[in-house]
Amino acid sequence: MTEPSDEKIIADAHQRLRGAVRATLVLVGVFIALIVALCAANRLGLLPALGITHHVSGVIFTVSPFILVAIALAIAWRYRLPKEARSERILRKDIDTYHKYWRFSYLAGAFVLFLCAIALQQTMSDFGGADAAFTARLLVSSFAFLAVVTALVVCFGPGFVSARYRRALADEVTRALRARAAMIGYLIAVFGLAALLIAQQYGMTRAVSALPLVIAAACGLPAVLYVFLEWRAGRHG
Repeated sequence: MTEPSDEKIIADAHQRLRGAVRATLVLVGVFIALIVALCAANRLGLLPALGITHHVSGVIFTVSPFILVAIALAIAWRYRLPKEARSERILRKDIDTYHKYWRFSYLAGAFVLFLCAIALQQTMSDFGGADAAFTARLLVSSFAFLAVVTALVVCFGPGFVSARYRRALADEVTRALRARAAMIGYLIAVFGLAALLIAQQYGMTRAVSALPLVIAAACGLPAVLYVFLEWRAGRHG
């Protein structure tokens, strides 16, 4: 049995990547529509008529971004590239396409990270009951994991776990742009944490609730900045 040509492998990889992007866009669109519908129903006073209390709507709003992440991971697994498309030879031949789709993953990851941070910052205090501690630990742990993964992606690229990806797709320009983006994230983290520390000392006891937003800014904004730097460097083709 003859092996498929490089052109056939690349064409199949492009089809899978386009499918992953379309599925992700549909998922994000449905998520935004549901959140908008929930907020509108709350403003119009329709939630009590549907038997949804304020506590339940808060839990839905908090948990939904993490469900979004779980479904996004399932989409990534569904459209994962075959082994031959992940070879170093193919990656080098199609480097521009991978960078284009990876820029989409940077923006999507930053968007989801900020949604999770806002959900935690706004509604974690609404939890009550015997299961509050378990729910809080689960959500905070999930957010922390997502933030760490986003930081690793910004610093080392979406394929940081694979030596093939690092060798094939991380040239000198890419590494320089990542270093600039990571430097901005470091500064945001230091200034944000310092501001929270000062606010805490001045009696602003709820300042710590802004910690998820500081973490999201330190991890998510560098991802957006990296996309902008690539665009400014002329690598947006």
